[in-house]
Amino acid sequence: SYRVMVRISEEGYWIGEEAKNEHLYDEELGKALLQFFKKEQAKNLCDLGCGMGHYVRHFRESGISCDGFDGNPDTPTLTQNTCQVLNLAKPHAFNTPYDWVLSLEVGEHIPKAYEKIYLENLHRNNRYGVVLSWGVKGQVGYGHVNCQNNDYIKEIFAKLGYTNEKEEELLLRQSATYWWYKHTLMVFRKQFLAAWI
Repeated sequence: SYRVMVRISEEGYWIGEEAKNEHLYDEELGKALLQFFKKEQAKNLCDLGCGMGHYVRHFRESGISCDGFDGNPDTPTLTQNTCQVLNLAKPHAFNTPYDWVLSLEVGEHIPKAYEKIYLENLHRNNRYGVVLSWGVKGQVGYGHVNCQNNDYIKEIFAKLGYTNEKEEELLLRQSATYWWYKHTLMVFRKQFLAAWI
């Protein structure tokens, strides 16, 4: 059957309601993330690059405040007005940072020219840390333009003043159903007096 491919902007975000065919929700990972954030006593979360808003709804239904943002102009329609539009390739600072920022399989879709801005958006808008997955080099996927290996991302976050929580990272990786998360999920805890890029 013929499948309409979603359009991709020059800044990496997807355009249009066809995006619903490309987003996958990992229910088991969602459960493990919820356990992690509850253990961290997170009061509020932000999902940057939220797609269809599945994780946002999951956290909200479980009693944790969560906002979701995605570059797709049709995000409100795709998420039944659960989430809002935000271009992650442009600098943005929320009035108040969230306890934790989640960003799953987003970085590899953002062109290299905007990589630093995207990372600064993750860094600027969290109080305690970031849970991130970033497609590794050679990981085939629609719209993958900037795959990076774990070591590259971990070095950047170390310079920003984060510790890599390897035990938590392993638990999340093991919980995931989709194979790529077992190679791409990373957990970074912000240390106080964190540096800037």
